[in-house]
Amino acid sequence: LREIKNRSIQSVYSIGLIDFIILSILLILPSVSHLIPFPLYMIEPMRIMAIISYLFTNKRNGLIIAMIMPVFSNITSGHPIFLKSLFISVELVSMLIIFDYLKNRINESFSIIIAVLISKVFYYCLKALFIIAGILNYALFSTPIKYQLISPAVLIIILFINSVFREKN
Repeated sequence: LREIKNRSIQSVYSIGLIDFIILSILLILPSVSHLIPFPLYMIEPMRIMAIISYLFTNKRNGLIIAMIMPVFSNITSGHPIFLKSLFISVELVSMLIIFDYLKNRINESFSIIIAVLISKVFYYCLKALFIIAGILNYALFSTPIKYQLISPAVLIIILFINSVFREKN
């Protein structure tokens, strides 16, 4: 019983540490983006952090992180705008739900690509509805597609690293 309690405490500390690192990265990312000639938000760091949280903590924590990251970023840096941060939350949560559903049915790499594509469709549909309604005055596609392809490639690498850790344990 004591061993189970110690593992639970270690698990809480591990999850807390990963969450702290993720939120800290989000906190400093805008400053780093201003120091380098490339806007880092274009490689979708929130998507990458959501998958890291999901894989290295648990499903529930990954979903919570996916929901709060965009709003946290809006509050701390003003980017993205609040409404867009809600769209991104929907996109990230839907990606994790779709990935969770598909990962045991098909290859993990394909499941993450499908999850990213479907969640992007959700995001762009929401954004289009608000543009058409006149609530948002933005271009539908603001991040070039070539940059949006970086994120799935990074996610596949993270899945590979995660599978290596799973095999060792």
